[in-house]
Amino acid sequence: MMNLKLIKDWCDTEINVMAWQRIGLELFDELSNAGLDYDQIENPSNTDEISVEVFELINSKVIEIYEFSINREMVEA
Repeated sequence: MMNLKLIKDWCDTEINVMAWQRIGLELFDELSNAGLDYDQIENPSNTDEISVEVFELINSKVIEIYEFSINREMVEA
């Protein structure tokens, strides 16, 4: 499992403070289908975890938009 807050924090630090918001908007339907509600996507808590499959979806979007890749080890729960 991956920690969603760590992913958001990584995006804020390594890309920019608007990166997570953009990713969340572009993947909103997919993240909602994975069981996340709006509040979890917008402002995840320390306990919000996602599957490796959802992480790969997010990471693919980060690569597509920003040409960065999230270090998986930094966001594992």
